[in-house]
Amino acid sequence: MGVLKHTVKVLRNVPRSFEHCIEKARHKFELYFNHSIKLLLNAFPPDLRMKDGSLFWTLPKRPPVPLDFDRNNEEHVKFVRNTAALFSTVYNIPFDADFWTVERVGDVCEGIVVPTFSNKNKNFVTDESVKEAPKEEVNQDEFQVLCNELERLSGDVEDLDLIVEDFEKDDDTNYHVAFVHSCSTLRSLNYSIKTIDFMETKRIAGKIIPAIATTTATIAGLVSVELIKTIMGNLPIEAFRNTFINIALPVYGNSEPGPPQKIPIIGDAFYTIWDKWEVKGSELTLEQFIAHLKEKHNLVVTGVFHNVVMIFMLVLPNHKPRLKRKLRDLVKDVTEDYVDLIVTFADVEGKDVSGPTIRYYLKD
Repeated sequence: MGVLKHTVKVLRNVPRSFEHCIEKARHKFELYFNHSIKLLLNAFPPDLRMKDGSLFWTLPKRPPVPLDFDRNNEEHVKFVRNTAALFSTVYNIPFDADFWTVERVGDVCEGIVVPTFSNKNKNFVTDESVKEAPKEEVNQDEFQVLCNELERLSGDVEDLDLIVEDFEKDDDTNYHVAFVHSCSTLRSLNYSIKTIDFMETKRIAGKIIPAIATTTATIAGLVSVELIKTIMGNLPIEAFRNTFINIALPVYGNSEPGPPQKIPIIGDAFYTIWDKWEVKGSELTLEQFIAHLKEKHNLVVTGVFHNVVMIFMLVLPNHKPRLKRKLRDLVKDVTEDYVDLIVTFADVEGKDVSGPTIRYYLKD
């Protein structure tokens, strides 16, 4: 639903001229460097104090300051010009850099009306332990309205010839680094951070972008190849590869992985770190769960643990009443259809025995 709303919003505002690109860029300035900062300050005022009485905004955490667009501030107008230049490239709109000077772009900005700030009472969640709120159900009437508008708008943009831009730091005429420099400069002004010049931005961007995009893409591709081999099944270990890469040199090295370590259980039985024993039966009591493992693997359960929670210990007399309870009732805070349990064992002679993780399915 969110993607559909965003698509409709974008199609409503497809630029058809460079003046329209300037308008879109001017709106972006207001959103990124004014409205978003005001929203943050409304949620976390400068005088906000923590539970211990200390101020929320203390160094190195600086309270931001919203930027009011100033047509006479060159950095403000440069952001609009650089952003508009990128819009013009993406939407294949002619852009004459000699004609559209900073001064002329500033003149256009004076006549642009931007939305007034509205406090949306946005809730910023800072507690990492808070679970994500459940997604709202799709309003079918709203969904149909959006679909109808999307169909209508699609006819208006059939003649669009969109261009995908790949970041290129060494071509100053494409405004890629110029846009990055403008964004970082204005964000620095928001937070009273010392700004850097264009060449320093170019140096940093040249190092960061390949590290994020190129390396991630390479690793994702290599992992995908190995995943396909796994899905194919029944391939010998010699068919798989470990890959070591250093893109800066560049060096690629492949090697055959070693087999996982075999951890002995009893007799000739063993398991590896990749193995799990699965137990199904949502109505099983703890006693039946233990009996199942005894019957199938000839092992005596001496303890059952879920994360750091002790569910059962054979040596504790007060745990015996738990044997009659359903295992699913003894497991807390589980959102999946299964739970992975750590189970300790002993053989028939009472000697401690190692075993793999037990995956117990809470639903049949």
